[in-house]
Amino acid sequence: MRLLLGGRVSGLLALTLLISSSASAAPPKRTNIEWIGPASCPRPASLESEIARLLGQEQVPSGPTRFEARVAELAPEGYQLDLVMRGSPHRGQRTVRLASCAEVEEAAALLIATALDPALALREDDAVSEPADVPRAAPRRRPSVSLGVRGLLDTRSLPDASGGIGAGLQLSFEHLWLWADARYFFPARARDTQLESETAIDLIAGALGVALTWSLGALSLGPALEAEAGMLRGKTSGVEQPERAQVLWVSGLGGALASYALHERVSVSLTMLGGAPFVRPRFALRDEEPFYATRAWTFRLALGVRVSLGSR
Repeated sequence: MRLLLGGRVSGLLALTLLISSSASAAPPKRTNIEWIGPASCPRPASLESEIARLLGQEQVPSGPTRFEARVAELAPEGYQLDLVMRGSPHRGQRTVRLASCAEVEEAAALLIATALDPALALREDDAVSEPADVPRAAPRRRPSVSLGVRGLLDTRSLPDASGGIGAGLQLSFEHLWLWADARYFFPARARDTQLESETAIDLIAGALGVALTWSLGALSLGPALEAEAGMLRGKTSGVEQPERAQVLWVSGLGGALASYALHERVSVSLTMLGGAPFVRPRFALRDEEPFYATRAWTFRLALGVRVSLGSR
């Protein structure tokens, strides 16, 4: 319930009209709200609208205060929200522990709205609490969808080390990440010294991956697995009739990944995987002995950038 002193109503109305008329020539500024958190708890798209709803306004009012919401994932479950307020007239920090990301979003909106309008606390004083170490049960959160691109380095799948590119989609649950992408590795060359020929071999494939992650603030770490399937393609030169061939490629990979949130919707990742092909493709000219066969194991390094598209 909002409280207004009756003797000041007319003065406040006059002051409001004066401020509105003087500010009409300039577009309104938005309150600066920065959100830094793990992929399992990205910035909610409805944060500003929820703050405005709590304030009973159409949009978040402008002001000198800057809010910084830092979300950290707790073990074995739950989240910690550190809300830092900078600028006059509001300064300070609030820390709360909550069971789910949905509760973090609700708490952040309420804390910011209360800072902008302290009278809100009169009717919402019990809405945000600082619970004990054991969080209460929470509803299941919908996954976050993100789009990513990666630069790749492969050794031992092709005749020489080869670079590549990849792109795909990722679903991020609280601790489980799932992704699917397409990738291409640039040709590496294998030589047949007997026939004095050269074959350029490249790899085009698709992959499905899964990772279990734990977050330390903006940093997420965990083991990862991938299943990859595609085609090794070879083109021979240096012979009378250039030949082309392609063979099936299927492999399994395992290792670790690390991801760091640069922004509320942008993160970078590093993935290191090792594995082996289920079948070892070989290349040969007609009935000759094979001049190249894939190795028994392979190593992959990937550096990626991911942009969150929000929750689905």
